Amino acid sequence: MSDKNKAARQTTRQRLAEPVDRSAAAAAAVALISDGVTVSDPRQAGEPIGYVNSAFLHITGYAEDECRGHDWSILFGAETDPATLAKVREAVARRKSVMAELLCYRKDGRTFWNRIRFAPVFDERGEATALVISHSDITALKNTRRALLAATARSDSANRVKTNFLAHVSHELRTPLNAIVGFSETMQAELFGALNPKYREYATDIHNSGLHLLELINDILDFAKSEAQKVELQEETFAVKPVIAESIRLVKLRAETAQIKLTMALSDTLPRLHADQRRVKQIVLNLISNGVKFTPPGGEVLVTADLEPDGEFLFSVVDTGLGLEPEQVFQAIEPFGQVKNALSRQRGQEGTGLGLPLTKRLIELHGGSLELLSRPNAGTIMNVRFPAERVVA
Repeated sequence: MSDKNKAARQTTRQRLAEPVDRSAAAAAAVALISDGVTVSDPRQAGEPIGYVNSAFLHITGYAEDECRGHDWSILFGAETDPATLAKVREAVARRKSVMAELLCYRKDGRTFWNRIRFAPVFDERGEATALVISHSDITALKNTRRALLAATARSDSANRVKTNFLAHVSHELRTPLNAIVGFSETMQAELFGALNPKYREYATDIHNSGLHLLELINDILDFAKSEAQKVELQEETFAVKPVIAESIRLVKLRAETAQIKLTMALSDTLPRLHADQRRVKQIVLNLISNGVKFTPPGGEVLVTADLEPDGEFLFSVVDTGLGLEPEQVFQAIEPFGQVKNALSRQRGQEGTGLGLPLTKRLIELHGGSLELLSRPNAGTIMNVRFPAERVVA
């Protein structure tokens, strides 16, 4: 091979080994992206635009020669927020990266929301050689966000109206109901003379119905308060074992009447809790009552409580009742999502569907959690966990 041919081959090898022109490759890549891009020259007066990609022209409606030599303030107008614009301009002047959302103007005067990202390019001496800005048209995103905020505001307003209505109506109903319960108790006691057996039976029915309605109204009032975040915990340190024992005593007669065995297995070394004692009793009573409600005659409801290895306090109610389908588990803890069955209808205990949701909210107010485990015809386990920071040795 001649020296001439060798030299030609060596030149070809060197050319093939040279890196691709980075500027050309970068320009080709930028031309393909969907965001608009402008590149300004910081070494020239006014930092004029020297490059725009096709996406920028599509977003703004300008032609390339209408952009070159100008700065990107051609996008701003009367409705562009001056404070945000000042923040961006300050960052550009200091050669600091920045991102902002600005209301900008297209060539035809129509506005659009522009998410601007600015980044300077420095040489090896630390001097800025280019100012690169990407432009994203986020008008649709802004409109969607605005619509969602408006829908949320309407929903919150409707919830407040509903909550206030429930609270007002429940309060108005509770006053006459207290009178009905009181008068029916007087009639049952026959304080003003004997009643014939039929009237005595009616007085008992009135009393029981009044108590049931009063219980439902109290649930609605408590739930309305919890929705409006007006439930304030009256916290104190107390022994939890007597609270559980008292709750069991209150439900025991109901369980015996329904031929259900109600037992408890409480640790001898139960700790004290720092919580709202009245609300904790309400939680315990609701869950035990719920277990009795869904357990058929001959069944059993077991109440347990102990300290977990991680320091949490665990209270559980285990019943041998009807159990729930997976979709019913979710329904049971949703507001007004009561689970209907033949047993609760037979006992006249359908309620409002607020007992478990209210209990769950009261538990969460204490920083705890409610776990409901159930299978059809296999019973239900309801676990309440209070965080370790509420446990007092």
